[in-house]
Amino acid sequence: MLRIGDRQGTVMPADKTSGGKAMLAELEPAMMEQLFRSQNAGISGDTIPDAEYGAFLRELESIRSNGFAANFEGTEEGVSALGMALHNRAGAVVGALTVATPSTRFRKVFDAGLVANLRETCRQVEIDIAANPAEPA
Repeated sequence: MLRIGDRQGTVMPADKTSGGKAMLAELEPAMMEQLFRSQNAGISGDTIPDAEYGAFLRELESIRSNGFAANFEGTEEGVSALGMALHNRAGAVVGALTVATPSTRFRKVFDAGLVANLRETCRQVEIDIAANPAEPA
């Protein structure tokens, strides 16, 4: 029996997760530089090495094009995920939705309409976000 546990409250590197990648794909290049190439990124250990940075930027371009991001065992062995960014009424990214599945079942779930189902779920959540803006703190 295969099982994916609850990750609620767990913080993982955005550049490794499908939801994180979906959100990062919508950032301006200057913000990407600040997050992964600046002195602060180096201090915090968030720097992406030169040899990998170009490939990472190309992956983000593909994510922008496709409208979704994938994670194939990037955060946990045997687990793959698909993620899409969520937007507020103004079009700004406010989060992401992801679906995780055992890697052995990912292709079957993907082929069964995962992208369309996740896209529709995101659309519904964005309607709710637009109808219920956060109260000022």
